[in-house]
Formats: sequence, structure tokens, C-alpha cells
Amino acid sequence: MRVAERLIHGATAGADGTLQHEGSPLTAERVRAALRDACVALDCPAPPDIMVVSLFAGGGHDPGSGPLPAGKPIEIDLWPCDEASGCWADMTRTFVGAGEVTGEVAALSDIVREALEAARASARPGVTGRALYDAACDVVERAGYPTQRTRKPGETLDHGFYFGLGHGVGLEVHEPPGLGLSGHDELVPGDVVAIEPGIEGIEGIGGVRFEDLLLITEDGSETLTDFPYDL
Repeated sequence: MRVAERLIHGATAGADGTLQHEGSPLTAERVRAALRDACVALDCPAPPDIMVVSLFAGGGHDPGSGPLPAGKPIEIDLWPCDEASGCWADMTRTFVGAGEVTGEVAALSDIVREALEAARASARPGVTGRALYDAACDVVERAGYPTQRTRKPGETLDHGFYFGLGHGVGLEVHEPPGLGLSGHDELVPGDVVAIEPGIEGIEGIGGVRFEDLLLITEDGSETLTDFPYDL
């Protein structure tokens, strides 16, 4: 993730509103290649569809493509697999390159971070994945953004917190327990879960998302991810 951060923060703004790095456009493909090279060097290869998404390209599980925007959020979702153990990790951070972080983007970041902390504070044995999701939704809805809980029957939600909170991670990158509307299984000590609240699809901005891995312990949780949340 540090490789992506350095590329984005080391870029400048081109006349067309895209990021430029060392005289050429900084694209999603270029950042993705650098990420994958770094993972291979650590014996933890990452698949070719790790996500580098922005207002310009991406959404859902689209990995993102093309030039990256200056002054707008860029979400990096990285899931490498340790070759020795066969275990996966999963992590998302959001960065802004070549420009001041606007008040609106900073406010989105604060809401998403609060939602992350609310879910983290709820993580302990005996609590369901749905309860973690509800804790994050309470924060997002209070800020005025929609979630799957507020979606009307038949409505296709394409902005706000329109996805689940996360999932278990282990020998598969997506495995039980689920952390969403259908997350009825109780967490148990030893579970590793990814919590990834975000607010996305915002016109003229894109979105902000953070994701951490938590190990469920006997009396709470331990955060395994060690990386700052600075945009």
C-alpha cells in the first residue's frame, strides 16, 4: 500500500485534470502493476484484478482503468495471498494526489472512519456480522447517506454505503462469516474478518473507503492491519 501512496502523492496535476508521474500519465494499470510487483517481492502475490478505482473508472468490483484524477479520491483495494501459509489478507485505503483535500472529501473520510470505528468497537465473540454492519450503517445514515437498510424495495442503490460491511478472510479471500444484512452467524474467537465501510458513487467526487482486518479474540478483537488512514 505504501507503493501506491508514494506514486499518487508523488504525482502532479496535468492540464486535463489527470495525475502525471515522471512525465507520463499515472494510470490505474500503472499503480496496479507497481502494487503487484511489491507483493511478489514479499512472497505474497496479488491477483490481476486488485482495485485502483476513482471517479473516472471503477465501481462495484470493477478493478478500475485508465488515467487517475488529480485532487479526487482514489481507492486502493489490495488482497495478497501469503505463499507459505496460503492465507489471504485484504485492505483498502483512499488517497488524493496533486491537490488539497476538499472539505467535502474530508467530511466523507471522517464519516467512513467513524463507521469503521463503530464496527470495530462492536467486534467480539457472540456478536453477529449483521450487528457490526448495523453499527456502521447507523453512522452513515445519521450523516444523511443511504445504505442497504434504507433502500426501497426494487430500488437499485448506486451511491452511499450500498454494499455490505465485509466478510471473513482466511484460505479464501471471501469466506464466512458474512458482515451484511444476512450476516446471522455469531463471531467466534479465531475468526478473521475484513470490515470495509465506504461512501461511494458521489457525483463529482467518487468515494472514500477504508478496510481493516480484525482477529476476533476471547474478549474483543485485535486489529491486524497496520497502515494510517491519511488521504
